[in-house]
Amino acid sequence: MRKSFARRGSAWATVGACVAAAIVIRRLSARTGATAREANAAFPGDDIMPDPTTVWNRGITIEASSSEIWPWLVQMGYGRGGFYAPEWFDRYVWRVPAANSNVLLPEFQHVAAGDVVADGPEYGAYWRVKIVEPERALVYWTRRHPWRGSPVDPTDAVALEKIERELLVGGMYLECSWGFYLTEIGPGRSRLIIRTRAASAPAWLSLVPYGLADAYLSYVVLRNIKWRAERVAQSIAERVAPISSSAGVAARL
Repeated sequence: MRKSFARRGSAWATVGACVAAAIVIRRLSARTGATAREANAAFPGDDIMPDPTTVWNRGITIEASSSEIWPWLVQMGYGRGGFYAPEWFDRYVWRVPAANSNVLLPEFQHVAAGDVVADGPEYGAYWRVKIVEPERALVYWTRRHPWRGSPVDPTDAVALEKIERELLVGGMYLECSWGFYLTEIGPGRSRLIIRTRAASAPAWLSLVPYGLADAYLSYVVLRNIKWRAERVAQSIAERVAPISSSAGVAARL
């Protein structure tokens, strides 16, 4: 009898642990770093994917103004400043020789709605720029095959539309909007939110734990942007401080 109760207790403990783990995994998949209020807020571009099967919200506080963070977002892209994702992941998982810039690149300080930004060599994967609201919102959209792509001319609108249409007809694709949102919460202090709204086909793709992978990748992306923006902001503050001090001394004299 005692052994029977022990076995039942062990079984219930296992079930409880599995349920708890599932709740934690679901929470991490859906939201990391973002508050409940941020996750529930409406952002520009939500209507690009009006009926997503998946929504992820990631966030971070950066000790820099929106104007100091924005240039790092503008230059994103393969062959541009990079997407600030883990370089080892791109190299070993996607087999892409990706690199993230540690400096601002003047030649890539322009992005506009309608642009096509590479996400790999020869635009085998790419993002369409949908919304650009300077220092506030940058939103991309893509429809692509889950693991393969073909080179395409980003200036050939007909070819791009053909690829996207064939993916839809073929029934094997990932589609998502990917938004970067800035909000200043104080002098020299901002929140950066990344929101992904996605759908996929066939249905079994939704069983792949993309959310956990995204939680890790977005964490690295946000940390990398934070480090770059804060480093530049601090450098500017250190240069301005002696000037302000000198001006104050001169005024007293």
